[in-house]
Amino acid sequence: APDAAVRQLWPTGEVATRGAAVLTAATDPAYHARLAGLLQPAGLYVLGVATPEGVPGTEVHGVPLTDADHERWPQCLTEPDSPLACLPDGPRPRVIDLTAGRPALRLALAETARRQDLRFVLDEGRPYLRPVVPAATEDPGDACDSHDPTPAIGLPEVISRAATHDHMFHADDVLAGAILRLTYPGVTFDRTREPERWAKADVVFDVGGRYGVGLKDGDAAPYVYDHHQRNGPVRGDGRPFASFGLLWRELGVRVCDLLLPHADADVRRETCDVFGAEFVRSVDDHDNTGRSDHPGAKDVIKAIRLHGPVIPPGEDTPSSAFDAAFEKAVEFGGQMIRRTLFKLQQRIETVPKVEAAVTAALAADADHLVFDFDHGGASLWEPVVQRLDPDGRLRWVTFDRGNGWIVRNVRTALGTEALFPESWRGRENEAASEATGVPGTVFVHRSGFLAVHETLDGARRLMAGA
Repeated sequence: APDAAVRQLWPTGEVATRGAAVLTAATDPAYHARLAGLLQPAGLYVLGVATPEGVPGTEVHGVPLTDADHERWPQCLTEPDSPLACLPDGPRPRVIDLTAGRPALRLALAETARRQDLRFVLDEGRPYLRPVVPAATEDPGDACDSHDPTPAIGLPEVISRAATHDHMFHADDVLAGAILRLTYPGVTFDRTREPERWAKADVVFDVGGRYGVGLKDGDAAPYVYDHHQRNGPVRGDGRPFASFGLLWRELGVRVCDLLLPHADADVRRETCDVFGAEFVRSVDDHDNTGRSDHPGAKDVIKAIRLHGPVIPPGEDTPSSAFDAAFEKAVEFGGQMIRRTLFKLQQRIETVPKVEAAVTAALAADADHLVFDFDHGGASLWEPVVQRLDPDGRLRWVTFDRGNGWIVRNVRTALGTEALFPESWRGRENEAASEATGVPGTVFVHRSGFLAVHETLDGARRLMAGA
């Protein structure tokens, strides 16, 4: 009976799916019939198929993607003229099927889900509905007191072989592999879904059906870091781990010690903590819900997806191609971890200096800022100025980029901005020096928001004469 199916899918009975729109990337008509029987939808929308077969009692619509290659599918589905524009909209949930169909299409569907939508999954053969986005806690400050985090399981003494799933990969398993490779450079990856091969590994991640030591209770090995099972591992605030987060919890301090050897110890610890709280958690959120709230993490997720082999429609790709692409993606993932940690270290070291410079400039009633830090200040001043100078008293900033002093305007929180005179704009070298009356002027942008001078004194004169 439909009501019994709903209770099975959502045991608390809080959500009814009858009359909802269901999105799937699966092409099997028998599977469509099963979805229709379980969910009782008003319509079933099949992604990547122009004319799907019908299902008795359910409207089945094709959503073709003939004009986009598979690397552009996620982008295509988020554009204003997306093929999904034909779907009914509104506050009512849609059901996103993340169980069957090509991985790239399932990922594309997950990334287009709305906050109110539900995801349909098969867990050990049984169907369940889950939120696409976990419910927010009422008081984030007390979140850690409201759940019992899943305890860590540690690591084996030696890690020379790690196993994960085969075929397509995502940011979670790639970045989990990257931190293993960073800390155990000789580790090899066996990409498989065969339990017999998992059993020969020291570590199994993103597959295996459990989080603990051994593939089943009583085994001494391997150490299994999966998160797809029911009652999977969670943080103290209730948000679920993915494999990347589980391995970062074990190896994060070692990774930071390796990649940031010259940082002050306190800065290194803070960098490690913030990276885990911001970047790692956002990658985990994306893998578990299809959503991420961290711009840098979203960029890395997209870039990793593009490392997958190109699969022409209707053709199969050998597993060796996926394995080779995974190795390249792991190398890239390690570089992204290194870069993100270094940028974060810069942020932690430099923002207090920027805050002090802004505070001093405002106290002196100056209309400009001068940053002479070794690094980092140039990319970090804007949010600090917006926060500490809401009235827009500061008009200009200048900093040394190694090839001259950059002078930038401040776009204030009030929506105003200073610009260099029209007669200066679009000029270089001698012509720029003549127009500004400041010898050594290198360049003035044609839009008037930026200029370059050879010296700090010249940069000050440009700001004063603007």
